[in-house]
Amino acid sequence: MNSINNEVQNIILSDGNSKIKDLSAYDYLNGFTKTELFNIISLYKLSMKDVIEAYVLDNKSKKELIKYIIENLENILKVNFKYIKNKDLKFLKNTLPKILEKEFDITNDEIPISLFFYLRRFKLAKFEYSDESLKMFMPKEFCEVFINILNDKKLTKENKKYNDIFDYICALTDTYGIIDLNNLYHFFKKDMEKIDKDSFVKIINSYDIADDYINVFEYGSDYIICNIDFADEEAAVNFYETQSGEYVEYSKEDLVLIKNGTFIRKSKHFKKFTEYLNDKFELTEKDIEDIINMLILDYIFSASLNIDDANSKFINNASEMFDLSKEEIEEMRKIVYNIYMDYPKWSKRGAI
Repeated sequence: MNSINNEVQNIILSDGNSKIKDLSAYDYLNGFTKTELFNIISLYKLSMKDVIEAYVLDNKSKKELIKYIIENLENILKVNFKYIKNKDLKFLKNTLPKILEKEFDITNDEIPISLFFYLRRFKLAKFEYSDESLKMFMPKEFCEVFINILNDKKLTKENKKYNDIFDYICALTDTYGIIDLNNLYHFFKKDMEKIDKDSFVKIINSYDIADDYINVFEYGSDYIICNIDFADEEAAVNFYETQSGEYVEYSKEDLVLIKNGTFIRKSKHFKKFTEYLNDKFELTEKDIEDIINMLILDYIFSASLNIDDANSKFINNASEMFDLSKEEIEEMRKIVYNIYMDYPKWSKRGAI
């Protein structure tokens, strides 16, 4: 049996871990609060051109909201579908037909963590964890609409487009930590596509709702778009005001490397790091990817905010991952620090 992500287990248990039951869309939706029902339609509401209809929606009762969701389910899920990670579509395509047949156990299907967070955030599915098994439930009406959407080439192409846009925006927040809207818009027009600024602002706000990877805060008459490490608005504003220099422009190719975590492979110290570990362990490529994501990038982003905290965190994390002496862990930390020095610095707006 494949192991279930510990984070998934803990979140489900902390949510109360309700027993999975086969429910109609109405009964399923009735189990949520009015605020939670708004989560389901939040992206759809943002996409509305009719301001009056959006305002009326704010003033509906819970029963009316449920009725509204059911009557507009296809349009709501089509809008939501744009923001699901493209890599997660295969899981949905394989799993939803099973759920229609009331096969709720997904223990051996390894749900992608990004999809789990997405479905949970927008109340599109419920999960149950017990006895080392994981179950997922989505109402029949939701499943049928999603299956039709997954088979629509135009919509899956649109999903890919929105994924590319989001990956680009995340690459910039990984590079600069925080970037103001005007500069983000400038880079976007240069590298991606030319759209009017109002439409671009709507895209940014939709990603702020749809994903936990960026945070958007007002800054005077402007906005600042922040890496997820900046969850506190005051801290984000303070950091933004202390950044120095002009934004260093990276090629679109380098931004792709930054987003997927492979930019660090350009550092001569990265090769030294893998050689150091390979002398002690037999590392697979998957091992190296995990080390990049869980150890090196975590150190880089933490060091961008506080080097002492990053050092302490690295020692703790590395000690849990590897059976090595304190001296060996410290040697690893020194090498990773040098990798960090070869990486774009948030405080210097991307300068190395």
